[in-house]
Amino acid sequence: MALKLLCFSVLSLQDTLFSWFLVMELQVWLVSVRLMAEGEDGKTARNALISALWDDTNAKIKDLGVRSTSKRADLEDMNSHLQTSLVSYDEGLLGSDRDLAGAVWRRLVRRLIDNEAGEEQDTQTSKVLENIAEPQADPRCLESLVSYIRQQVQLLDALDTDALLTAKLTWTQPSLPETFT
Repeated sequence: MALKLLCFSVLSLQDTLFSWFLVMELQVWLVSVRLMAEGEDGKTARNALISALWDDTNAKIKDLGVRSTSKRADLEDMNSHLQTSLVSYDEGLLGSDRDLAGAVWRRLVRRLIDNEAGEEQDTQTSKVLENIAEPQADPRCLESLVSYIRQQVQLLDALDTDALLTAKLTWTQPSLPETFT
């Protein structure tokens, strides 16, 4: 819940299905990073976590009344975004704070107007993607997110295997820049 507050309040994310998905994929990634250190049990738990994300996403789409013809395309787009984010966040985590900030920027802040070929999209999905967040985020917001991500990774790393696989996770409150508190 703390991450959702940070993303929606400080970054001014619009409350859409896609922005919700982006926040959830970040949380899934955070837990997945830790789970992958647990061998086969961790891989099984990670796969179950990702399955739960898709179950929640399908339920949200159903609640929103999305037509079945666009639902499949939307889910395919979201799956592509999830795969991209997992790699992007991994690279950011392994790199410097600047690298991680770049991953956060690309996933949560930057406008996603162009498709892979660099052409402007005219689909309904592109309209959802155009304005995920304001295109110019305060750098202190990115700094807060990077700090929050690194802090969560450390806290999750400190959990022993049994606590990780059986406990309900508690997310810490992010530290916000002074002007945002």
